[in-house]
Amino acid sequence: MGEQENGDISKEALYNPGELETIKSNIKTQSAKEVPQLAAVEEDKVDAIVDNALGMIMGFEEIARKKPHQPVYPDTDAIIIFAGPGAYSTKVHPFEDKPDRYQHLPWSRGMERYRIRAAAAIAREVTGQRLGKPSFEVSKEEISENGPPIIYPVNNWEADHIKHVLAESTTVIPENKFLYYTEIPDKNGGTRVIDNTADQVEGLQLPAGELRRIVIVSQSAHLARILYMLGKFNQSIPPDTVLQPYPLRIPEGGKLIYPEMEIRGILAGIFKLDTASTSPYPFQSE
Repeated sequence: MGEQENGDISKEALYNPGELETIKSNIKTQSAKEVPQLAAVEEDKVDAIVDNALGMIMGFEEIARKKPHQPVYPDTDAIIIFAGPGAYSTKVHPFEDKPDRYQHLPWSRGMERYRIRAAAAIAREVTGQRLGKPSFEVSKEEISENGPPIIYPVNNWEADHIKHVLAESTTVIPENKFLYYTEIPDKNGGTRVIDNTADQVEGLQLPAGELRRIVIVSQSAHLARILYMLGKFNQSIPPDTVLQPYPLRIPEGGKLIYPEMEIRGILAGIFKLDTASTSPYPFQSE
């Protein structure tokens, strides 16, 4: 499943003690500048959130680096991709890389492509399980009739790009199973265009009917922030639904900086922006 490589790997092999201390120190230093509200928060409380989020990321990264990847199940009734850095392909309209906040970070390019390809692989695997056949034998038509929908909240650039990607004959996911949207309700009764992960989570739109299991696809560090945001904005998830993160490996160039960036985002969401909870939404990894 997905595009990961290598076999099992321990947390100790992911980050040595010096790297962990560097990540934590950088989070504390940068967050103090970015989130002045932290000055009024007990240090132990902040440390506990940082430690928990970092532990989640390391746990997800262990799963992401396993071969085979974690299992998926036939009761998966929806797959969610929270859009990320980079274009799916610069060989498809508009034939350029995505203009996003991560453009200055070469290691971030391609993260969006990995998310979409992993979600497509999950949809194919789930369809195969439902039909009792190997995933490599599953056709596009069978996914159309029997597969779970892929939910994809996006901005206008991403919507235009994915429309052209889905039109390609080589794309395994049929258009009727790839449900993307660009607007969410605002507090004044109107709508606003999606701009960031907080918008994607707060305005999450899921299909009607029973949702036994929802799989969320993203890189390990991003998944942690999503789950803290879902702790705040959980109104769209039915209480009995199993939420299963499907982590993708952090690009090697972002091994240290990406967890730091996402945990700084968690702290800002909790104490400054009111877009995250102090605890993540309950989830089931496997």
